[in-house]
Amino acid sequence: ATKVVAEYLLSADFHAPAAQMPNNARMSAHTGFDQSLYSNDLYRVMGETISAALSANSFRFDASDLMPPEVGGGSFWKEMMNLAVNGPGYIDEALANPDIYTNSDPEKFESLSKKRAEVDDAIIKAEALWLTAEENLDKARSLL
Repeated sequence: ATKVVAEYLLSADFHAPAAQMPNNARMSAHTGFDQSLYSNDLYRVMGETISAALSANSFRFDASDLMPPEVGGGSFWKEMMNLAVNGPGYIDEALANPDIYTNSDPEKFESLSKKRAEVDDAIIKAEALWLTAEENLDKARSLL
């Protein structure tokens, strides 16, 4: 049953009911989703654009959507843009920078440490939610 639920959640059909709601604000990232199901033209156009970009492998969703704004819109975004501009070699360049390993800027180091702790806490919460969801699925399966 867990596999069936997971397969449904990953299917193009999963998002159909929400897409048809008049006040829907969600977009499907599934490339096989029927864009005509969106309740308004704006979402149909955005859906077609996202789907085409995903199909062309020119667009990706990333973890920044789940990160605290300071990280997802700040340091993470900045470094991802540096990577996009400078190419894969930038990773080696960034890792070779001794400043990222030292406490040369105590204020920045403290800020990054705090952000890291927030991300670690978010991961722990997400894992707990996942375990709870698995338990609930097991309970639901036992009722079948």
